[in-house]
Amino acid sequence: MKDQPEYITISGVVDDGLCCFCGACKGICPASAISMELKGSFPKPIVDADTCTNCGLCVDICPGHSVDFDKLNKETFGQLPEDKILGCRQFCCVGAVTDETERNKRTSGGLAKEIAIWGLETNQWQGVLTSRLSEENSLRSETFIAQTPDQINSASSSLYCPVTPCATWQHLRDFPGKVCFIGIPCHIHALRKAQSKISWLREKIVFSIGLFCSGTPGYWATEAFLRYHNIDPEKVTSFEYRSQGWPGRVTVQAQGQKEQYSFARGAAASFFDQLKFNAAFQRRGAFVNRRCLTCPDHLAELADISLGDAWHKEYSGDTKGLNLAFVRSPNAQRILDDMQNAKRIFTEKIPSAKALQSQKACLLTKKKLAPTISILKRRSICVPQITGQPQYKTTIKEKMAAWMEIKQIDMAKTYGKWRLLPLAALIMAIIRRLQPKDFPEDETD
Repeated sequence: MKDQPEYITISGVVDDGLCCFCGACKGICPASAISMELKGSFPKPIVDADTCTNCGLCVDICPGHSVDFDKLNKETFGQLPEDKILGCRQFCCVGAVTDETERNKRTSGGLAKEIAIWGLETNQWQGVLTSRLSEENSLRSETFIAQTPDQINSASSSLYCPVTPCATWQHLRDFPGKVCFIGIPCHIHALRKAQSKISWLREKIVFSIGLFCSGTPGYWATEAFLRYHNIDPEKVTSFEYRSQGWPGRVTVQAQGQKEQYSFARGAAASFFDQLKFNAAFQRRGAFVNRRCLTCPDHLAELADISLGDAWHKEYSGDTKGLNLAFVRSPNAQRILDDMQNAKRIFTEKIPSAKALQSQKACLLTKKKLAPTISILKRRSICVPQITGQPQYKTTIKEKMAAWMEIKQIDMAKTYGKWRLLPLAALIMAIIRRLQPKDFPEDETD
């Protein structure tokens, strides 16, 4: 068993496989000694030893090696959550934008972009730090500070690839105004850790929108998906992970092709096609970052508001999409109330039990981490220090599922071949059969 060492710089975190490539270390480095470079399937921080002053700030704010949820909940919301599955919240709701044209263009109801635009229009912030696929390379992500509604709408609705939004913090010092930050859970962890240490960042970023995340796949996942469908990644000129309504289709435009490729998701896809999509892009897939396997946060528990898909039987026939929202801070509640009064959005409050049911499959894999952590420790692989999360007893089936999950990631790292995708889909089908169906009532210490 390998114990986590005392890190001096972020290089040790990377070497131990704990980096979640959020870019926070680069974004806050006072010596500008850190850059982000693509290494294999993921971007990783590189430290310039000649420039680094060993101040340790990069390690202090890094969410990769440790997250203390109790501490961050108290600092963010002034209290601990009543339950540690859904996190602190004012209420849960489903909702969407009222503009039907915009709703069709966006993902899952379109609330994230509408909140971002509303904040600009009401002068609550002057910029939105968000992400999209690059115009120069449609298979690579980029982060930027949007300052107009059109720029916000240019952001990608969903990204199933690495994103490094926190690296853009380095440009916020000189930005003339307040900022809304949009990110997945690990980005929000980095934000809260950094804001506890850096006063200017706390004053600059005044609102955060967290997006549900079950795990982030590397760029190899997109390449594998394309090659499996006989599309050369080098010839792709336009790519969207989700478009054309809800739950959306993967759409691809390639050089020399008159028609756009379009691949269905959800109910419109065959069972095996959906499994192949999940094998490429979801947490239990072969191409996910291994650090994601030890992250307990699916719902962005530390954001002002958390948004995702309303995966519930009651809404399964909706082809336009609805957001499931966890409204966590009083500020988020005020913003949603104002937007509803202005008829920019519609919302419907739902019980917490119904919200849990909508995300139960993902939450079960995120919260029940003991089998994965046990296997990694037995292999002398470092795991993050996570506190303030529930601990559950595990079953033999769950241990088998964790072993298979880790094994297929090892295979992807070894081979990195698109031919792995059908095998990964088969493995995912088996893992799903082994997955628990509910949370146990008896919580252990």
